[in-house]
Amino acid sequence: MHLLVFLPLLAVVAAYVEHIERRSQPGVPQPTSVNLRPLEWGDFNVISTTDTHGWLAGHLKEETYSADFGDFASFISHMREQAQYRRKDLLVIDNGDLHDGNGLSDASPLRGEISNAIFQKVNYDALTIGNHELYLPETVEDTYKNFAPKLGKRYLTSNTFFKDLRTNKTVPFGKLYNKFRMKFG
Repeated sequence: MHLLVFLPLLAVVAAYVEHIERRSQPGVPQPTSVNLRPLEWGDFNVISTTDTHGWLAGHLKEETYSADFGDFASFISHMREQAQYRRKDLLVIDNGDLHDGNGLSDASPLRGEISNAIFQKVNYDALTIGNHELYLPETVEDTYKNFAPKLGKRYLTSNTFFKDLRTNKTVPFGKLYNKFRMKFG
């Protein structure tokens, strides 16, 4: 009797599984296999990105760089699981220049307006501002008012300040520093 209750659910799952396709874009060159040595984990490990400049879709014409930002987010998730399993600390950081360069980051009149939401979904421990976030006054204001506050103490800018023209006050763009208490050491 109880099995009959689950039959509709099993039918839905089976139908869904039947339609799963490869996630990579059709016609994209597949990366070449590289024989790499195993990753050596230290007690404290860092993954750092910098200068992504909106390359969220990967580099479609360069086989070596075909991973997209979803692949990167998945990689970070798996690395965090590995760090937890190995009882090692892992810090994930970005050094700025998130936009001005390609596709989605430049698709809106306000640079980064769309793509910044994607960066917020990655489980970064710390991000900092790059010079490309400082070129245009409207981008500066948007980053200060809409991007940095959503990241809170994870957005670090010890040497960058924002002058609010309405209050005439100069304030730090993000947090001046952050203290990290790592889980394993």
